[in-house]
Amino acid sequence: VSQSVPAGVTIIPIDNLPISSNADSESSDADSTSSDDEGIQA
Repeated sequence: VSQSVPAGVTIIPIDNLPISSNADSESSDADSTSSDDEGIQA
């Protein structure tokens, strides 16, 4: 796994995961933050 990961898996996950993860994380955080803020304000 280590050999495969550094070789190509690292490049693919970095391009796929970070973008998707960041997008999901940002969306989740934005939603969570908005929900929390709205919830607190409400």
